[in-house]
Amino acid sequence: MDNLSIFAERLTDLMTDYGLDSESFANKTGMDASGIRRYLRKEVLPSFKNALKIAEFFGCKLDFLFGLSDECGRFGNKTAAPFSETFRKILQEKGITRYRLCRDTLISDQSADDWFNGKRVPTMENFLKLAEYFDCSLDYLAGRE
Repeated sequence: MDNLSIFAERLTDLMTDYGLDSESFANKTGMDASGIRRYLRKEVLPSFKNALKIAEFFGCKLDFLFGLSDECGRFGNKTAAPFSETFRKILQEKGITRYRLCRDTLISDQSADDWFNGKRVPTMENFLKLAEYFDCSLDYLAGRE
């Protein structure tokens, strides 16, 4: 099963466990109900920001939401560090330059520069690609652990 299907299934299960429909979940998280319905219909992955909101609301790991772990893990609503800080830290820890990252992953130089300088965050698709490339959890990459 792909990340999109797993995410939709796990979000459905969590919402059911909490007795929430898309409208009530949207009201509690400040997200758009139509966007939540698109996630549930497996049409699109959430933005990085919305994925964090969902994980923080349910107090679970991003890795669980996207099928990289079967352990829900309780974070107690731990918030994420700014992505640029975590991105710079991981590049340094792994001894990887932005040039090498871009060459190895086919991510654009502009995207890596924007992430590095805090101008924007990756799409969820690129976030998943980065976690695989760095061989780390989504939660570590998000600065949640």
